[in-house]
Amino acid sequence: MTELLRKASEDWPSFVPKLEAPCTIAKMEEFKEQMELKMSDTPKTKKSKKIKCTPNPTPANVPTASKPPLSMSTSSTSTPSDPTPKKSVWDRVQKLASQRIPLSEISAFPAVRSLTNVDNFECIRPLRADQVALHSDNLVKNGYLIHMKVVLCTPGPSGFKYGIIDGQHRIQALKDLVKDPSRPRGSALSSLSESGVPEIPAYVLEDATPQDVVELSLHYNAMYRHGTSGTPYYWMNMCVKSFDWSGFQSTRLYNSIRWGSSFGVQESPAESCLAKLREFNVDTSPMESTGEKFKKTFRMAARLKFLGLDQDLEGKLTDPFNKKDTANFKTWQHCLEVLCI
Repeated sequence: MTELLRKASEDWPSFVPKLEAPCTIAKMEEFKEQMELKMSDTPKTKKSKKIKCTPNPTPANVPTASKPPLSMSTSSTSTPSDPTPKKSVWDRVQKLASQRIPLSEISAFPAVRSLTNVDNFECIRPLRADQVALHSDNLVKNGYLIHMKVVLCTPGPSGFKYGIIDGQHRIQALKDLVKDPSRPRGSALSSLSESGVPEIPAYVLEDATPQDVVELSLHYNAMYRHGTSGTPYYWMNMCVKSFDWSGFQSTRLYNSIRWGSSFGVQESPAESCLAKLREFNVDTSPMESTGEKFKKTFRMAARLKFLGLDQDLEGKLTDPFNKKDTANFKTWQHCLEVLCI
């Protein structure tokens, strides 16, 4: 296997830039051109289900995500009843140019607790200590990958000009390293600092709305990177955030969990939850294809809410099924049923 890898990598350009601000961008552009040229000259191999090898798949100025999510249209659309072209927030993001933003002017938004009433500027996930530590270690060892630009917006949180849509753990890791001079910094700041002031390569969405921030952070963050839309972990979080829990204690489901008795108001969560998620351009088709799967998932989310573990799920707990897309819905269901007994 080692020999095969060695042969496969022969003639491919190597990238070993000096991690210093004046030369890093130039080195990155040079490396990018070499890679694109090599990929365009490489004969096509047999198709792979996981990777599509196409030369230069996206424009150079498209932020972070290599292509827009399926549920977020990149082109203007219109209907016979409304001939005016409609543009999504993604259209605005595509036109953004990279900027260098002082680290001291950036801060993370608090995590949104509910999607039923988004009036304040909030992101979709909280800062996780384990992810900040992971980014910090990588920054010290490997430096800041300057082509991995964060996505910011204005206005920012109180006291800051810019808020973070994507990249909050990288930014927090950098802030922690700058704040504590006793910690080893390694190569973390060498490609960011000019005149001793760390500046972050970023795309900035100006004059964003709270809806824009939540919608974009939902797609950029892939829901905490602990799963995808095929996992129960993802959909339990979606259910917790999209349902109005104010009247939950009067429902049959609550009484079934609390007392083992089915009395109270019969709730119909599917319609309200999925409708709310569609407002943020979340693809709900995996749950619309089978109502029974959504019903079971919502019951698991309700048990998490009952146990008070819903915030721990997104902020502290790790998916024990390790991002597997094969539906472990039954296993999750059994675990939560045991916890509620």
